[in-house]
Amino acid sequence: MIARILVWLLFLGAAAITGRDGLALLETGTYGPIALGELWHAASPASLQLLERYLPAVVWTNIVAPPLHWPAWTVLAGTAVILSLISRQRRRKWRSGSFS
Repeated sequence: MIARILVWLLFLGAAAITGRDGLALLETGTYGPIALGELWHAASPASLQLLERYLPAVVWTNIVAPPLHWPAWTVLAGTAVILSLISRQRRRKWRSGSFS
């Protein structure tokens, strides 16, 4: 149940960001989607800086930083799809009686 709510929130966030990017496209005539890192920095710059400070440099550089440069809507929508598929598999196992 919680996974479904999270999936819907992620899809709604992706849709809202896509709408924002679409409006920016109409205004400027060029497609320039907002990056995940830019969106995160606008929402909470302190949390982004804390994460960078306390993660090992190799983890930050190789795992966390690359998706921060991707369009935010793709990260949110992709995460929603993956979470949806994972939760669907768990529901099927639960209903079939296979709990392992």
